[in-house]
Amino acid sequence: MDRISSRKNPKVQALARLMGPARARREAGRFVCEGLRLSLDAVRAGIPVEEVFLTDGFITRHPEAAAELIRAAGAAYAIDEPVAERLGDTRTPQGVFALCRMGEAFPPERLLAMDGPILGCECIQDPGNLGGMLRTAAALGFAGAILIGEGADPFSPKALRASMGAAFRLPLGRMDGIDGLFDRCAAGGIPTFAAIPSGGEPVDRLPMRRGVLLIGNEGNGLSERAITGARYRATLPMAGGMESLNATAAATILMWEMTREGREDR
Repeated sequence: MDRISSRKNPKVQALARLMGPARARREAGRFVCEGLRLSLDAVRAGIPVEEVFLTDGFITRHPEAAAELIRAAGAAYAIDEPVAERLGDTRTPQGVFALCRMGEAFPPERLLAMDGPILGCECIQDPGNLGGMLRTAAALGFAGAILIGEGADPFSPKALRASMGAAFRLPLGRMDGIDGLFDRCAAGGIPTFAAIPSGGEPVDRLPMRRGVLLIGNEGNGLSERAITGARYRATLPMAGGMESLNATAAATILMWEMTREGREDR
């Protein structure tokens, strides 16, 4: 296993770029997993791992995991601690990084044909919020998620940590705007639910067992087009003088409600 000691090594610089803005990941078709759990999750989910970078300390602390990662990767490199600190997006890097090949986004029509509800994220900006929503969607058995408009990258370091590997297993599609989604849903008879803080139908009165749940931007909520174009507008009743929940909390409750009947049937 070759050793990388310099933080100026081209491979180190390339990894650092991939842990920055989303554009670098899109252009390269690659992303980086940092840490033991995420790296192993990627391997076990069948994500192609091209290279792994491990410190001596990581190999000593986790010999079995290190061996699994080395076997799965196309190439492996030992890195010195200063290199790990240069690359790390966390406060205390564990000393392991996996360079992974990004798969193609699922075509929206394929996602909408799946058996199960779909999460629609319109312009979610915070990667932690997006990752948390994807984690909940995967845990509750959603068929997939569609990322609509400009928003956070699900393969950014922060989003990957928040999703706890859900981005590896939950089918993800992308759309530039909401109109194409409504056209496809109308053609397939698929209901759409716009989550709004007030003025909609209480969620327990809506037929939310199937369809697309639309969650909007943290600050502005859903676009006017998303609200008016959806078949239903869903609101969570608030008590205690509260007007709304944050986007992640609201999404969690609505996703639970959407899958509740299926759990009760089992």
